[in-house]
Amino acid sequence: DPDLKLGTQDSPNRLRFARKLYGRELEVSRLRSIFERAREGRAGLVLITGDAGVGKSVLPSSLQTVFKESSGYFASGKFDRYRSEIPYAGLVTALDSLADQLLKEPDRDLVQIRTRLEAALGNIAGVIVGLVPDLALILPDAASVPAVGPMETTQRLALAVIRFVEALATRQNPLVLFLDDF
Repeated sequence: DPDLKLGTQDSPNRLRFARKLYGRELEVSRLRSIFERAREGRAGLVLITGDAGVGKSVLPSSLQTVFKESSGYFASGKFDRYRSEIPYAGLVTALDSLADQLLKEPDRDLVQIRTRLEAALGNIAGVIVGLVPDLALILPDAASVPAVGPMETTQRLALAVIRFVEALATRQNPLVLFLDDF
């Protein structure tokens, strides 16, 4: 029968949930406005709280297309309580995804990014490269950093991450850093 359309009455082998958010228009609107403020050069912090299963993790991810359409970066990482033995695992995951996005930039943009990162990080660029090895492709001249005590190591890491994010988050390329279960 030429009018028979195969698969129209089939049901999936497993349960599938819709990726669309329902009833969260106000929250999505707020996130959009905060993102627009970031595009104007004003940094912001959003904390999303709520009970388990209400869509806190899906909310920022639902705007990924908006971020990408505006030449922005969206990096996300999850702090998994079952992998808590790995220090900074959620942050490393987010920075890994950011490194992947940076490496997809055209060569001329990558040169500008490298210049900004080298200026911002200076002699602690090796800290970020040690945390996210793929960044060695962007910062090939990053020297390893000398070992210091635990407190100094933590402070140096925090400083390197702050400088790294500040160098990447621009009006032309706003950055959304989503840390889940932080």
